[in-house]
Amino acid sequence: MDKKGQVMLYVILSVIILLLLAFSFGMIRNTTPEIRGTTPFLSGGFEQQIETCLSLTLKDGINILAQQGGYYDPEHSVTWLGVHSVLYDYGNNLTPSVQGLSGEIAKFIDDNIGACVAEKLSDGRYQFGSPKSIIILTKEKAIADLNYPVMFYNGNNQITKSEFHTEQLTPLIGSLEIVNDIVAQTMEEPDVIDISMSGKYSDAQIEIQRLYGDTFLYFIHKDNLLFIFATQTKLAPPKSGPEIEEILPQRAYYGRHYSYTIKAEGAILFEAITPFFEIDDKTGEIDFTPSLVMKGNYEIPIIAADKDGHTTEQVMRLSII
Repeated sequence: MDKKGQVMLYVILSVIILLLLAFSFGMIRNTTPEIRGTTPFLSGGFEQQIETCLSLTLKDGINILAQQGGYYDPEHSVTWLGVHSVLYDYGNNLTPSVQGLSGEIAKFIDDNIGACVAEKLSDGRYQFGSPKSIIILTKEKAIADLNYPVMFYNGNNQITKSEFHTEQLTPLIGSLEIVNDIVAQTMEEPDVIDISMSGKYSDAQIEIQRLYGDTFLYFIHKDNLLFIFATQTKLAPPKSGPEIEEILPQRAYYGRHYSYTIKAEGAILFEAITPFFEIDDKTGEIDFTPSLVMKGNYEIPIIAADKDGHTTEQVMRLSII
Protein backbone atom coordinates (compact mmCIF):
# COMPACT_ATOMS: atom_id res chain seq x y z
CA MET A 1 0.00 0.00 0.00
CA ASP A 2 1.41 3.37 -1.00
CA LYS A 3 1.72 6.30 1.37
CA LYS A 4 -1.44 8.02 0.07
CA GLY A 5 -3.52 4.92 0.73
CA GLN A 6 -2.23 4.65 4.27
CA VAL A 7 -3.27 8.23 5.02
CA MET A 8 -6.74 7.58 3.63
CA LEU A 9 -7.10 4.50 5.83
CA TYR A 10 -6.12 6.45 8.94
CA VAL A 11 -8.71 9.14 8.14
CA ILE A 12 -11.47 6.54 7.72
CA LEU A 13 -10.56 4.81 11.01
CA SER A 14 -10.52 8.15 12.83
CA VAL A 15 -13.99 9.01 11.55
CA ILE A 16 -15.32 5.60 12.65
CA ILE A 17 -13.84 6.04 16.14
CA LEU A 18 -15.36 9.52 16.48
CA LEU A 19 -18.77 8.20 15.41
CA LEU A 20 -18.58 5.40 17.96
CA LEU A 21 -17.63 7.84 20.75
CA ALA A 22 -20.48 10.17 19.83
CA PHE A 23 -22.96 7.26 19.80
CA SER A 24 -21.75 6.03 23.21
CA PHE A 25 -22.05 9.50 24.71
CA GLY A 26 -25.58 9.84 23.40
CA MET A 27 -26.55 6.48 24.89
CA ILE A 28 -25.20 7.53 28.29
CA ARG A 29 -27.20 10.76 28.18
CA ASN A 30 -30.36 8.91 27.23
CA THR A 31 -30.05 6.44 30.12
CA THR A 32 -29.31 9.04 32.82
CA PRO A 33 -32.49 9.82 34.83
CA GLU A 34 -33.75 13.34 34.33
CA ILE A 35 -34.94 14.64 37.70
CA ARG A 36 -36.75 17.94 37.95
CA GLY A 37 -38.86 19.68 40.51
CA THR A 38 -38.36 21.59 43.74
CA THR A 39 -36.85 18.71 45.77
CA PRO A 40 -34.38 16.80 43.55
CA PHE A 41 -33.02 13.72 45.27
CA LEU A 42 -29.60 13.89 43.65
CA SER A 43 -28.99 17.35 45.15
CA GLY A 44 -29.71 16.06 48.65
CA GLY A 45 -33.14 17.69 48.99
CA PHE A 46 -35.09 14.44 49.19
CA GLU A 47 -33.16 13.01 52.13
CA GLN A 48 -32.79 16.40 53.80
CA GLN A 49 -36.54 17.00 53.82
CA ILE A 50 -37.23 13.63 55.44
CA GLU A 51 -34.54 14.08 58.08
CA THR A 52 -35.79 17.62 58.83
CA CYS A 53 -39.22 16.13 59.53
CA LEU A 54 -37.64 13.38 61.63
CA SER A 55 -35.76 15.98 63.69
CA LEU A 56 -38.87 18.14 64.20
CA THR A 57 -41.06 15.17 65.14
CA LEU A 58 -38.44 13.83 67.54
CA LYS A 59 -38.25 17.23 69.27
CA ASP A 60 -42.05 17.45 69.53
CA GLY A 61 -42.24 13.90 70.85
CA ILE A 62 -39.69 14.52 73.59
CA ASN A 63 -41.40 17.72 74.76
CA ILE A 64 -44.96 16.36 74.65
CA LEU A 65 -44.14 13.04 76.31
CA ALA A 66 -42.11 14.79 79.03
CA GLN A 67 -45.18 16.87 79.91
CA GLN A 68 -47.26 13.67 80.00
CA GLY A 69 -45.03 11.85 82.44
CA GLY A 70 -43.20 9.93 79.72
CA TYR A 71 -46.26 8.41 78.05
CA TYR A 72 -47.69 9.04 74.58
CA ASP A 73 -51.27 8.15 75.54
CA PRO A 74 -51.34 7.74 79.34
CA GLU A 75 -54.10 5.55 80.75
CA HIS A 76 -53.96 6.91 84.31
CA SER A 77 -53.75 10.67 84.05
CA VAL A 78 -54.79 13.96 85.58
CA THR A 79 -55.51 17.12 83.63
CA TRP A 80 -53.70 20.37 84.36
CA LEU A 81 -54.22 23.37 82.04
CA GLY A 82 -55.17 21.02 79.22
CA VAL A 83 -52.14 18.75 79.71
CA HIS A 84 -52.87 15.11 80.51
CA SER A 85 -50.03 14.08 82.80
CA VAL A 86 -49.59 10.53 83.98
CA LEU A 87 -50.58 9.66 87.51
CA TYR A 88 -48.03 7.48 89.27
CA ASP A 89 -50.38 5.80 91.74
CA TYR A 90 -49.30 5.24 95.30
CA GLY A 91 -48.28 1.62 95.71
CA ASN A 92 -48.09 1.11 91.94
CA ASN A 93 -45.01 2.74 90.48
CA LEU A 94 -45.85 3.62 86.89
CA THR A 95 -42.70 5.59 86.07
CA PRO A 96 -41.53 4.47 82.63
CA SER A 97 -38.22 2.66 82.13
CA VAL A 98 -35.66 4.04 79.69
CA GLN A 99 -36.66 1.30 77.25
CA GLY A 100 -40.34 2.08 77.74
CA LEU A 101 -39.76 5.80 77.22
CA SER A 102 -37.82 5.06 74.02
CA GLY A 103 -40.73 2.99 72.76
CA GLU A 104 -43.23 5.75 73.53
CA ILE A 105 -41.20 8.29 71.54
CA ALA A 106 -40.96 5.81 68.65
CA LYS A 107 -44.77 5.46 68.64
CA PHE A 108 -45.13 9.24 68.54
CA ILE A 109 -42.76 9.54 65.57
CA ASP A 110 -44.42 6.70 63.64
CA ASP A 111 -47.85 8.28 64.11
CA ASN A 112 -46.89 11.88 63.34
CA ILE A 113 -44.00 12.08 60.90
CA GLY A 114 -46.23 11.34 57.91
CA ALA A 115 -48.06 14.67 58.17
CA CYS A 116 -44.80 16.62 58.07
CA VAL A 117 -43.38 14.62 55.16
CA ALA A 118 -46.60 14.89 53.14
CA GLU A 119 -46.50 18.67 53.53
CA LYS A 120 -42.85 19.00 52.48
CA LEU A 121 -43.00 16.46 49.65
CA SER A 122 -46.40 17.20 48.19
CA ASP A 123 -45.27 16.40 44.63
CA GLY A 124 -47.44 13.61 43.23
CA ARG A 125 -44.32 11.74 42.11
CA TYR A 126 -43.65 10.57 45.69
CA GLN A 127 -45.07 7.45 47.34
CA PHE A 128 -44.56 6.54 50.98
CA GLY A 129 -44.44 3.30 52.88
CA SER A 130 -45.06 2.77 56.62
CA PRO A 131 -42.61 4.42 59.04
CA LYS A 132 -40.88 2.36 61.70
CA SER A 133 -38.53 4.15 64.07
CA ILE A 134 -36.06 3.02 66.70
CA ILE A 135 -35.04 5.39 69.52
CA ILE A 136 -31.93 5.13 71.66
CA LEU A 137 -31.73 7.40 74.70
CA THR A 138 -28.42 8.28 76.33
CA LYS A 139 -27.53 10.71 79.11
CA GLU A 140 -26.94 13.52 76.65
CA LYS A 141 -29.12 12.86 73.61
CA ALA A 142 -31.83 11.00 71.75
CA ILE A 143 -30.83 9.05 68.64
CA ALA A 144 -33.52 8.29 66.07
CA ASP A 145 -33.18 5.78 63.20
CA LEU A 146 -36.15 5.67 60.87
CA ASN A 147 -37.06 3.07 58.28
CA TYR A 148 -39.48 4.88 55.98
CA PRO A 149 -39.64 3.74 52.34
CA VAL A 150 -40.05 6.81 50.14
CA MET A 151 -40.23 6.31 46.36
CA PHE A 152 -39.65 9.05 43.81
CA TYR A 153 -40.90 8.56 40.24
CA ASN A 154 -39.65 10.46 37.21
CA GLY A 155 -41.10 9.00 34.09
CA ASN A 156 -40.04 5.38 33.93
CA ASN A 157 -37.34 5.88 36.55
CA GLN A 158 -37.74 5.19 40.27
CA ILE A 159 -35.49 6.10 43.18
CA THR A 160 -36.16 4.66 46.67
CA LYS A 161 -34.69 5.81 49.98
CA SER A 162 -35.60 4.04 53.23
CA GLU A 163 -33.08 4.77 55.99
CA PHE A 164 -32.97 8.13 57.78
CA HIS A 165 -31.18 9.30 60.91
CA THR A 166 -31.09 12.23 63.33
CA GLU A 167 -29.82 13.02 66.82
CA GLN A 168 -30.90 15.61 69.36
CA LEU A 169 -29.43 16.80 72.65
CA THR A 170 -31.90 16.35 75.52
CA PRO A 171 -31.77 16.01 79.34
CA LEU A 172 -34.66 13.53 79.25
CA ILE A 173 -32.77 10.67 80.95
CA GLY A 174 -31.50 12.96 83.70
CA SER A 175 -35.05 14.15 84.32
CA LEU A 176 -36.30 10.56 84.46
CA GLU A 177 -33.67 9.71 87.09
CA ILE A 178 -34.95 12.57 89.26
CA VAL A 179 -38.53 11.36 88.76
CA ASN A 180 -37.62 7.85 89.89
CA ASP A 181 -35.89 9.25 92.97
CA ILE A 182 -38.91 11.38 93.93
CA VAL A 183 -41.47 8.63 93.33
CA ALA A 184 -39.41 6.10 95.28
CA GLN A 185 -39.24 8.51 98.20
CA THR A 186 -42.97 9.24 97.97
CA MET A 187 -43.85 5.55 98.00
CA GLU A 188 -41.53 4.96 100.95
CA GLU A 189 -43.05 7.79 102.98
CA PRO A 190 -46.55 8.33 101.57
CA ASP A 191 -47.58 10.64 104.40
CA VAL A 192 -44.72 13.07 103.76
CA ILE A 193 -44.44 15.54 100.89
CA ASP A 194 -40.94 16.96 101.09
CA ILE A 195 -41.27 20.46 99.67
CA SER A 196 -37.58 21.06 100.41
CA MET A 197 -36.59 18.52 97.75
CA SER A 198 -36.66 21.41 95.28
CA GLY A 199 -33.17 22.30 96.50
CA LYS A 200 -31.87 18.73 96.45
CA TYR A 201 -30.93 18.64 92.77
CA SER A 202 -28.38 21.27 91.79
CA ASP A 203 -28.95 20.86 88.05
CA ALA A 204 -32.75 21.06 88.10
CA GLN A 205 -35.57 23.15 89.53
CA ILE A 206 -38.54 21.36 91.06
CA GLU A 207 -41.97 22.78 91.83
CA ILE A 208 -44.65 20.89 93.75
CA GLN A 209 -48.30 21.84 93.56
CA ARG A 210 -51.29 20.25 95.26
CA LEU A 211 -53.84 19.61 92.54
CA TYR A 212 -56.63 18.37 94.81
CA GLY A 213 -56.93 16.17 97.89
CA ASP A 214 -53.99 13.82 98.02
CA THR A 215 -52.94 14.39 94.39
CA PHE A 216 -49.77 16.40 93.77
CA LEU A 217 -48.20 17.70 90.56
CA TYR A 218 -44.42 17.84 90.14
CA PHE A 219 -42.70 20.14 87.64
CA ILE A 220 -39.07 19.33 86.88
CA HIS A 221 -37.23 22.04 84.94
CA LYS A 222 -33.92 20.71 83.64
CA ASP A 223 -32.04 22.68 80.99
CA ASN A 224 -34.64 23.35 78.27
CA LEU A 225 -37.01 20.51 79.19
CA LEU A 226 -40.10 20.51 81.42
CA PHE A 227 -41.09 17.11 82.83
CA ILE A 228 -44.51 16.93 84.53
CA PHE A 229 -45.96 14.06 86.50
CA ALA A 230 -48.42 13.50 89.32
CA THR A 231 -48.57 11.32 92.41
CA GLN A 232 -51.53 10.28 94.46
CA THR A 233 -50.28 10.14 98.02
CA LYS A 234 -52.36 8.61 100.77
CA LEU A 235 -51.70 11.13 103.51
CA ALA A 236 -52.14 10.09 107.12
CA PRO A 237 -54.77 12.11 109.03
CA PRO A 238 -53.15 15.04 110.82
CA LYS A 239 -52.47 14.56 114.52
CA SER A 240 -53.76 17.30 116.79
CA GLY A 241 -51.25 19.61 118.41
CA PRO A 242 -51.57 22.15 121.22
CA GLU A 243 -54.75 24.23 121.25
CA ILE A 244 -53.81 27.87 120.71
CA GLU A 245 -56.10 30.38 122.36
CA GLU A 246 -57.78 32.70 119.86
CA ILE A 247 -55.48 35.54 118.83
CA LEU A 248 -57.58 38.67 118.39
CA PRO A 249 -56.53 41.28 115.80
CA GLN A 250 -53.57 43.24 117.17
CA ARG A 251 -52.48 46.85 116.73
CA ALA A 252 -49.03 48.29 117.36
CA TYR A 253 -47.54 51.77 116.83
CA TYR A 254 -44.15 52.45 115.35
CA GLY A 255 -41.71 53.84 117.87
CA ARG A 256 -43.69 52.41 120.81
CA HIS A 257 -43.02 49.26 122.77
CA TYR A 258 -45.36 46.35 121.99
CA SER A 259 -45.85 43.15 123.98
CA TYR A 260 -48.18 40.18 123.62
CA THR A 261 -48.10 36.55 124.83
CA ILE A 262 -49.38 33.61 122.80
CA LYS A 263 -51.12 31.00 124.97
CA ALA A 264 -51.48 27.34 124.03
CA GLU A 265 -52.26 24.45 126.36
CA GLY A 266 -49.62 21.71 126.20
CA ALA A 267 -47.21 23.76 124.07
CA ILE A 268 -43.51 23.58 124.83
CA LEU A 269 -42.27 25.43 121.75
CA PHE A 270 -43.45 28.52 119.88
CA GLU A 271 -42.46 29.97 116.51
CA ALA A 272 -43.51 33.08 114.58
CA ILE A 273 -42.91 33.28 110.82
CA THR A 274 -41.98 36.93 110.41
CA PRO A 275 -38.86 39.09 109.99
CA PHE A 276 -40.22 41.79 112.33
CA PHE A 277 -39.80 40.16 115.72
CA GLU A 278 -38.77 37.00 117.51
CA ILE A 279 -41.12 35.13 119.79
CA ASP A 280 -39.83 33.57 123.00
CA ASP A 281 -39.85 29.92 121.94
CA LYS A 282 -40.55 28.74 125.51
CA THR A 283 -43.14 31.25 126.78
CA GLY A 284 -44.74 32.50 123.58
CA GLU A 285 -44.03 36.14 124.50
CA ILE A 286 -43.69 38.73 121.73
CA ASP A 287 -41.76 41.84 122.75
CA PHE A 288 -40.45 44.47 120.30
CA THR A 289 -40.64 48.12 119.20
CA PRO A 290 -41.85 48.60 115.62
CA SER A 291 -39.91 50.95 113.34
CA LEU A 292 -41.32 53.32 110.75
CA VAL A 293 -40.50 50.97 107.84
CA MET A 294 -42.67 48.27 109.41
CA LYS A 295 -45.92 50.20 108.93
CA GLY A 296 -48.59 48.04 107.32
CA ASN A 297 -51.02 45.19 107.85
CA TYR A 298 -49.66 41.68 108.27
CA GLU A 299 -50.83 38.10 108.70
CA ILE A 300 -48.21 36.27 110.75
CA PRO A 301 -48.31 32.46 111.15
CA ILE A 302 -47.87 31.41 114.79
CA ILE A 303 -46.90 27.77 115.39
CA ALA A 304 -47.09 25.89 118.68
CA ALA A 305 -45.63 22.40 119.22
CA ASP A 306 -46.13 19.84 121.97
CA LYS A 307 -43.63 17.34 123.41
CA ASP A 308 -44.46 14.78 120.71
CA GLY A 309 -43.74 17.23 117.92
CA HIS A 310 -47.38 17.73 116.93
CA THR A 311 -48.02 21.29 115.82
CA THR A 312 -50.90 23.72 115.57
CA GLU A 313 -50.92 26.92 113.58
CA GLN A 314 -52.94 30.12 113.90
CA VAL A 315 -52.64 33.42 112.05
CA MET A 316 -51.96 36.58 114.01
CA ARG A 317 -53.31 39.70 112.28
CA LEU A 318 -51.12 42.64 113.19
CA SER A 319 -51.49 46.25 112.09
CA ILE A 320 -48.51 48.56 112.62
CA ILE A 321 -49.52 52.21 112.33
